[in-house]
Amino acid sequence: MMEIPKDIRDGKSTLEHEIPWIAPDAIRELDKILQKGMTVLEFGSGGSTLFFSKRCLSVLSFESDLEWINKLSKIILEKNYTNVTIKHFLDDKIEIPDSHYDCIMIDNSWKIVSRDKILDMCLTLSPSILVLDNFRSKRAFPSNYKLSTKEFTKKYNFKNYLCKDYKLRSQVTRCLIINSLKITE
Repeated sequence: MMEIPKDIRDGKSTLEHEIPWIAPDAIRELDKILQKGMTVLEFGSGGSTLFFSKRCLSVLSFESDLEWINKLSKIILEKNYTNVTIKHFLDDKIEIPDSHYDCIMIDNSWKIVSRDKILDMCLTLSPSILVLDNFRSKRAFPSNYKLSTKEFTKKYNFKNYLCKDYKLRSQVTRCLIINSLKITE
């Protein structure tokens, strides 16, 4: 089982450890099911970008904070991670390249654009893995945060997905994984 450092709970060491700032059990689950040939689309960058870069073929990350992009870009260059592209966005006019993405992670700043809106933009992409961080936050997912896993999968017609919530204190990371991939019950 993947070891998750205890100091990630405050989010300050996620870049150092190259792991997402999400619930530890969700990180472990992703570590088990991600494959080298997978492509990742990510909204909100950081330790998750580095995590995906080490495990997958390519990572396209959209980030709203230019200062953060510069910091992360330096790390990516230093580590010679050549499979990462980071794009800046300022509003909901995000142009997602028409491609297949095996994994989509939505963890962007809700102050720029709600994660519900990002989710709606990604529905036609049909990923095998969908990760929604801080799902129970009214600010991040204003129209979905109250939905149970069953209600959520029904609303978005994710009938071939297993939906599971992982907790980190009061926050919830919701993962949807297509049934053909394994997920720990």
